[in-house]
Amino acid sequence: MMMTARKMTAPTCAGNVGCPLAKLGVSTSFNRPGGPPCPFRPRIYSRRRVVQVGGDASKSVFLLRKGLVFIEHTNKDGETMAVDLAAAPTALGLDQIDGQPSPDVAQTVTVSEICVAPIDTLAHTLGRHPDLALGLVRSVSTLLRSARYRMATLASKQASARIAGLLLELDKLGMTSIPITRDEMGRLAGLRSETVSRILTRLRKAKVLSLRGRVFGVIDRVAMEKLAAGEIDEESAFQSLQARVAV
Repeated sequence: MMMTARKMTAPTCAGNVGCPLAKLGVSTSFNRPGGPPCPFRPRIYSRRRVVQVGGDASKSVFLLRKGLVFIEHTNKDGETMAVDLAAAPTALGLDQIDGQPSPDVAQTVTVSEICVAPIDTLAHTLGRHPDLALGLVRSVSTLLRSARYRMATLASKQASARIAGLLLELDKLGMTSIPITRDEMGRLAGLRSETVSRILTRLRKAKVLSLRGRVFGVIDRVAMEKLAAGEIDEESAFQSLQARVAV
């Protein structure tokens, strides 16, 4: 199931600047003279549009070209947990290629460019282009590594380390505005939204982070990275940083 999305003017992803297939190491000969047709077609999704609905069998596979997608997983008991905040070139819907519905819900949190391929067409193309299959496997592997890292972070790191790590992820992606709510940040970090707000306030007061509304900037990258890595204790870190500001 997919909500209607406004199509881009460009006829194809492949071969263009920013092509997600090229980022996955796939040949960009698709749609070039003498080359095979690309199974993916680009579309623009507005912010907060559902790309994939959990429990519904989609007829398409989605390849993120630009933007961010918030992914949640629902288990057999109906419990929902945040899995990842995915960036390009993440592939979504590959777990439905055998006709089974996916337990994941994917929603854009920014205006996003997503390349869409009908499952039947993609399955036929994969048999003839192993480099495409390998590239999509790379995307799934990256998503799994990210999910495992996030789960390990939830189990081993303090609250401030989780938020610092999430902010560094956004900063690395070139984001200058936090695209998700405090509640969503908390769900990704395994924290309550009130705890997220408290940590953000402390980071701002300690001059590690600039924050006005959703707009943010990393001021002290070294301190932020140490905090995210768990190299410094949460309380001692804030006390040291605040003492430095007071000098």
